[in-house]
Amino acid sequence: MEKESSKIKNERSNTKKAIIVLWIVMILNFAVAIFKVIIGTISNSGSIIADGYHSLSDGSGNIVGIVGLSIAGRPVDESHPYGHKKFETISSLLIGVLLFAVASKVAYSSVLNIINPKTPEISILSFAVMITTLVVNIFVVKYESTQGHKLSSDVLVSDSEHTRSDVMITSGVIVTMVLLRFGFPPIIDGIVSLLISGFIFKASYEIFTASSHVLADAAALKTEDIYQVVMSCEGVLDCHKIRSRGRQDDIHIDLHILIDPDMSVSNSHALEHQVAGSLRAKFGEAISIIIHVEPYH
Repeated sequence: MEKESSKIKNERSNTKKAIIVLWIVMILNFAVAIFKVIIGTISNSGSIIADGYHSLSDGSGNIVGIVGLSIAGRPVDESHPYGHKKFETISSLLIGVLLFAVASKVAYSSVLNIINPKTPEISILSFAVMITTLVVNIFVVKYESTQGHKLSSDVLVSDSEHTRSDVMITSGVIVTMVLLRFGFPPIIDGIVSLLISGFIFKASYEIFTASSHVLADAAALKTEDIYQVVMSCEGVLDCHKIRSRGRQDDIHIDLHILIDPDMSVSNSHALEHQVAGSLRAKFGEAISIIIHVEPYH
């Protein structure tokens, strides 16, 4: 009971830390987005404006993440005996949907710019703002990704991948600005904007896929790996009906083990604990395990 209480306290602490990380990242994302949209509007650059909207979606995604983490951090209750962890996964899914909407808007604007290209006005200020935002985005990716893996947070990891695509997009915009300065036709701006929308669609798809796997209870671990661990325990004669689901920090496993029919209840109970201990040693302490014991014939 004391161990379970310690686990719950650790999860709440990690959730609070993850929320603080999201607040910091959100402020940086909105600041970057505002600068990009303003400079893009002044210079009449569709690619910079598209990049600005992408950064704006980053900040909006942070808000979704903060709300989701706040709910996910609630303790177990009668209505949610397995906890509220999936609310964090739902937040990741909403970030993916938000990204899809932004990608659609950027793609539509890009096609219009290709059909009716406008000549952007590229200035030293434009370069300075884009390079500064690129540096900020690189910092955000490293900071958020490190904290996400450290705190086992789906939202932080998903959001860092989102921002990683922002780094590539901003780099592409800077290359476009250089090409325009060297006399390339204005249509290049619309083409790069369209490529940017492709990156955003890709990020949306990856987040949506990862989140839907958790919500649909897809296998969290390989059945073969679980089987090998269980069969390595002396006294287990066979194992079947292996299932797993959940997130990396909240995995649930249930399985059946077959033992000698003459084994005492006391010994079979001890063996059950041994199997559970071996699984936790292999896959992590945060695993919930249900083992059904059957006689081997």
